[in-house]
Amino acid sequence: MSFVNKLFGSQKTKIEQAYKEGIQFYNNNNFLEAIDKFKWVMSKKSLFLENNLARFYCSQAHRNIGITKFVKAEYTEALYHFNHAIKYNPNHTELSYFIGICLNNTGEFTQAIESFSKLKEIDPDNIPNKLKMAIVFNNLGMWKNAEVIHRNILEKNPHYADVHFYLGLCLLSATKLSEAAASFKKALDLNPNYIKAQLKLSIAQAAMGEYKSAFNNLEQIHSKFPGYADVIYLIAIVKEECNETEQAIHWLLKAIEINSCYKTARIKLITLYCKTGRIKDAEKQLKKIIPYYPNSKRFEILKNIIFKIKQAPQENLSSSIDMLLQKEQLRVQLIDEFHKNIDIMPNFSETIEMFCGSKYSNETAAGISKMILPFISDHIKKHPTYPDIRNSLGTQLLLCKKNEEAEAAFAAAVELNPDYMTARINLLKTLHKNGKNKEALEHGQHVLKKRLRYPDVYYTVARVLFALKQYEEALTYAEKTLEIKTDMKDARLLIDRIHEKMDKKNLS
Repeated sequence: MSFVNKLFGSQKTKIEQAYKEGIQFYNNNNFLEAIDKFKWVMSKKSLFLENNLARFYCSQAHRNIGITKFVKAEYTEALYHFNHAIKYNPNHTELSYFIGICLNNTGEFTQAIESFSKLKEIDPDNIPNKLKMAIVFNNLGMWKNAEVIHRNILEKNPHYADVHFYLGLCLLSATKLSEAAASFKKALDLNPNYIKAQLKLSIAQAAMGEYKSAFNNLEQIHSKFPGYADVIYLIAIVKEECNETEQAIHWLLKAIEINSCYKTARIKLITLYCKTGRIKDAEKQLKKIIPYYPNSKRFEILKNIIFKIKQAPQENLSSSIDMLLQKEQLRVQLIDEFHKNIDIMPNFSETIEMFCGSKYSNETAAGISKMILPFISDHIKKHPTYPDIRNSLGTQLLLCKKNEEAEAAFAAAVELNPDYMTARINLLKTLHKNGKNKEALEHGQHVLKKRLRYPDVYYTVARVLFALKQYEEALTYAEKTLEIKTDMKDARLLIDRIHEKMDKKNLS
């Protein structure tokens, strides 16, 4: 054998070995090590099969790391890996959705719109993508564009509480306060446990001078989440606006007890102490907070104003305090709430749904599901009253073939929000899958009362009735399925099976 042939054979062996090691790392979820091996294989630029496979698996490894970073809200790192996944496999078009979210959450709003627009070209009816585009338009200050998208979604999907909520945020940003309040109320009607909607509603009400309503909503939230310092702070500024200064001070002391470095609450407390002539208390609060913010210009200004108040004659005290309070008025405080940039929180169900289409195997979806299950559990611990996270958990458990646990998760979501239709539909399907058809039928009937034209719901109810041997009713719902979706083959097959059973019954 010639020297060249030996060298060529040796190189091929090294490439094969490196590729096998990469696959081993990949299968053990050691994706960074796998990427190093695959990149080495690709660097050899050989024509071997291993080179093409290395490119494919390198893309998959970057995608998997990106997903874990994404669900941990580490958006800069997630963005890096998603971009590299597309670099090595341009067919990963669904990643444009996650890239758009990462760009929004890192403040790159124009690029985020470009990313969501790519996915819109491929799938113009993708509702999650439309909703995220609207959020980015809101962050860009293009409130009319955002409003149009939200209202278009609601024309066909009036029961989407999240869309009503985000429409409310958009209207709040545009200072359309009464319309914003109406949207938040609608979101709360659909989901009475929607705390974020109730909080934003209280802010809109306070800005409109509806202090009693604002206080009632804030107090309800506080009763459920007594450790929520931002809510306590908002109660304080509402109380102050109602000229209940001592009550405002009481609530502010509660807020800083929960969060000792709460800058805004501490500033408000100092100003109110000055307003009531309690200069020593104001100085005491200033000394406590300055170590947390040694370079704060606002605290330096406060320090100088308090010094002037102490030096000034009594008759000039009110003018000094007026200057101090001017920047702490309710409307000035709330305007910051109106124009806060909106981060897009990871949605675990959407993350998995991206990998449940025909483009990916069930094993791929299940593998990704297993990766993010621990993060969902962490989110549930932090947000035990969020039904959407419970629904996401159920979705992942189904993919991992843990049907009984999935059923419990969907049931918990429905218990938290009885009108959460997505969770109830998932519970209907899972109960049927678990052979609990009587319970499934109850949930199916609840969904159908809403008169939603969902073919999969009618089809599932038809299957449940078939399993319960209620063939005539099953036939009605199966036929209704075809009225909504004429090309649904499974519904046609079910109708044939129903006719067979009905014929046998008639013969007997």
